[in-house]
Amino acid sequence: MSISKEFAVALVAAQKATKVALKDAENPHFKKAYADLGSVFAACKEAYNSNGITILQRCGSVTVEGGNGFVEVTTSLVHEGGEILSDGFRIGLKDPYDPQKIGSAITYARRYGLSAICGVVADEDDDGNAAARAGEARRSAAPAAAAKPAQPSPEVATGIARGLVLLAACAAGQEAATDRDELKGLVKTIAKDPTRVASPDWQRLYDGAVALFKAH
Repeated sequence: MSISKEFAVALVAAQKATKVALKDAENPHFKKAYADLGSVFAACKEAYNSNGITILQRCGSVTVEGGNGFVEVTTSLVHEGGEILSDGFRIGLKDPYDPQKIGSAITYARRYGLSAICGVVADEDDDGNAAARAGEARRSAAPAAAAKPAQPSPEVATGIARGLVLLAACAAGQEAATDRDELKGLVKTIAKDPTRVASPDWQRLYDGAVALFKAH
């Protein structure tokens, strides 16, 4: 995209003043230090603000596609002259119904989105090695993914059928007092079973339940 000379000059000056992010946090699972979101902001916020650029981050709604959850964080650099430079970071969710996991994913996306658009690097950049290990893990897991059952489990099939009945009753205003709670519980339980993606009715049930509960 084309930006004005003033904005370009401000970006250059800001990048020159950007610091290296310190790895002052530790991943408890891998016992490995990393630069958290606060460190990344500390490395670039003052540099950009002092050159007339503010940093904005916003996240979109959680979406589910084919049984997989996603959320996107957009990071924008807003110049005092009115120009905006934006980029998005879309990340998958392990559980699109768990607020804590959603929050962790958003923080992760904010950290990497901010690092990318502001050119922030950590004091020791070993993300290349991490990416290589992740790629190898995905390749190793490929046969298991290919062996995914072509049919939903009996429990999932029964649950989806029951959920669609409850959804229809709720949509028509004919539900019993406990039907909404049962529907919500069914959707949460089925979402944890990977065989749900083999059912063509799962997405219809999920989308309908989300719309129903948003409306009420």
